[in-house]
Amino acid sequence: MYTEYEPAPGGGFRVAAPEPVEPKGVELEFEPPLAPEPAHAEIADVLNEPWLQDEEELQAMERPPAVEPEVPEREQPATSVHIDALGVFLAEPSGTVNIQRRVLDQLESHLVDREAIRSDVSYCEAPEWTAAELRMEQILHTSALMLVVAPRGSGATTFCKRQLALHTPRDVEIKVTEVDWNRPTIGKLPTGKKRAYLLDLQDQECDRIEQPFLTGLQKYGEDLAEIGSFLVMTITPELWADLTGYRLGTLEVVRLTGLPDAVAVLRQHLRARQQDRLIRYTEGAAIQEALQTALPVRAVRLATELIELADRLQQRALEEGLDEGTVTARTEAEFRQLAIGWEAELDQRFGDPLPSGSAIGQKVAAVPFKPEERYLAMALALRGSAPASQVQGDADRLAAAIGGESEEGRGTKRSPDLRQVFARAGLRSQLAAIGARVELTGRAEFTSPGYGEAMLPHVWGQYDDRIRKCLIRWMVSCVGTRGEAADDPVVRTMIRLIASFQDASKLQDVQERGMAVGRPDVVVAVMVAAARDESLRKRARRLLYDWATTADNKLLVVDVCRELVKDQPGPALTRLRRVADSGNAEVLTKVLEVFQEIAEDPELTDWLARAAQSWPRQADGAATPSANLATLALLGVVRDGAPWASAESRSDTELAKALRDLLADFERYPKVAQTIRRWVLQSPRGEVRDRALNALRAAFRGHSGLNALFALLMMLGDIRDPDGGSPADRLRAAVIEDEPELASLISPLEVSADEVPVSP
Repeated sequence: MYTEYEPAPGGGFRVAAPEPVEPKGVELEFEPPLAPEPAHAEIADVLNEPWLQDEEELQAMERPPAVEPEVPEREQPATSVHIDALGVFLAEPSGTVNIQRRVLDQLESHLVDREAIRSDVSYCEAPEWTAAELRMEQILHTSALMLVVAPRGSGATTFCKRQLALHTPRDVEIKVTEVDWNRPTIGKLPTGKKRAYLLDLQDQECDRIEQPFLTGLQKYGEDLAEIGSFLVMTITPELWADLTGYRLGTLEVVRLTGLPDAVAVLRQHLRARQQDRLIRYTEGAAIQEALQTALPVRAVRLATELIELADRLQQRALEEGLDEGTVTARTEAEFRQLAIGWEAELDQRFGDPLPSGSAIGQKVAAVPFKPEERYLAMALALRGSAPASQVQGDADRLAAAIGGESEEGRGTKRSPDLRQVFARAGLRSQLAAIGARVELTGRAEFTSPGYGEAMLPHVWGQYDDRIRKCLIRWMVSCVGTRGEAADDPVVRTMIRLIASFQDASKLQDVQERGMAVGRPDVVVAVMVAAARDESLRKRARRLLYDWATTADNKLLVVDVCRELVKDQPGPALTRLRRVADSGNAEVLTKVLEVFQEIAEDPELTDWLARAAQSWPRQADGAATPSANLATLALLGVVRDGAPWASAESRSDTELAKALRDLLADFERYPKVAQTIRRWVLQSPRGEVRDRALNALRAAFRGHSGLNALFALLMMLGDIRDPDGGSPADRLRAAVIEDEPELASLISPLEVSADEVPVSP
């Protein structure tokens, strides 16, 4: 068949438009329809495609898999189709359509180590849990699904992980599933084979269960049992109370009552961290009383605080020459205050002014802070320890934020009247009044342990959302030099506040404020920290997922994912893919940089290649910008002196397809011709270079990417072999052999640099 060509706008050639052809009727071979996916799956129909899980299940992992991502098995043929399976139907077909499906948008899950759970010496449980443990063991032997009703913060997640580790088959992977939905949906529940999933329902707004979900759970549990998988869902008593009157059917329910003793949890965590020497500080009556009703999470946090306190006092003892008895007494006193807390003190400090009071730490009522003292105290609490002048500046910014004064507006006001400032006490005196000391170096810090750490959470919890938004604006303005935001104590304080109150909506406030004042680096630092925080991770990832398709936030997502790739490569790659598939030239360049970093990591190279190979299949066979960028990144990888992409272990067919997709739209991507030239040049002469040229030859077969071919021939023209030939000559000859009609178009005499559009 002869193919005609015509000049293309902007130079080069393109295949001439074919003559219109009358459409003919298409007969489809009759085949029995495949059995539908179980009713729990959200389905998208595809024709002639393998069954695939969505990238959220394929790629969401803490580290890349050692084997290929798992593919759900096809069910046996059936004669009916579920109404909730979305179908692709042709108008009046002459036969049935062979419909296949892939599971989309399942919740992300990450793997946990079974043996690490079983051998965790920090584990501690309540005596009341013995009956629940026996009950769970029985259920796991007979059922794949159960609900565990337990208060939030009681240690239920740790308890359930341990039961899964002890009572499920050893070839079953244990995965913690992160909730990410507006309401519980069966279609979002994971469906991997031989997996034991743990999912926590705690959010009063997003995790409310309704009857359709309960009904679907029973069929979902049966499907899990068929593939050797399990799901344990914890649910808070508040959410469970909403189910009164609902039909539970055959669902198994376990109630977890009682709490582990907080002091026992504290001691067990000290032992697990090889800090047995500190257990003696947990034996006082005051400690026992203070922790009598504390949740396990408080005891775990207190163990960390005790270790940090002891290390700090030990270091000070070395500097000041203190004896062991003095250090022990100070540690005991300060830890006792940590355990008791500062809530009563802070209630008075932020209460209404009183006529009398006393200094911090004394038994009588404390003097309420004056307005300016509130700002100063909170500014010092923000950093914990900082130069006094910096604390003063942060206090001024807080006063401006509370007063409704914008950062922009401050520069337009006239010089302030300083008479009132000068009439007040000096800075050192003011700091002393709020319970702080100033060292000779000018550095200020509170004298009482834990006082500053308790102050901002106290204020955050006492005041409404208007004040919280002001605090967010203030904290963003206090973050230091660009490029150092990740290590700034202000960022750590923001994350601690947001996590303590489980108020992930404030992450959106941080983003809006940071972008408004030109501090995207602050937003990046906060989002990276949030994605790594166990209690904020799922909400942070969801925001990044949504921002990935928002024009103003794409570069922000790229910068966050560049950091997260180091420890969360799966979720990071999923979001980078979303960014790339709808990004402009600037965004594509940034994504390519991150893909290149991933490709250069020996632990991630094969994983990136497998992921990129699956993306076109998930897009119904169409090439995607993300897959093309991954190809471009992988072409630059060199291992053992030769390009990784040319290795014998790589599939020639897949390499040719990836190159064809890339070259078909090569003007869109940065330095395509230059990258391929370098790839060919780095391929050792002989078999390796022949494989590279053969892949290019196959990529251009069928007149694909002619403009790219012209550009590439020019780029390869200056590479010379010992015999005087060049890869350009060999590629040109091979293409002409495949497509003789191209001989006149790609003759060496007719191709000039002026005619060839080369990508930037």
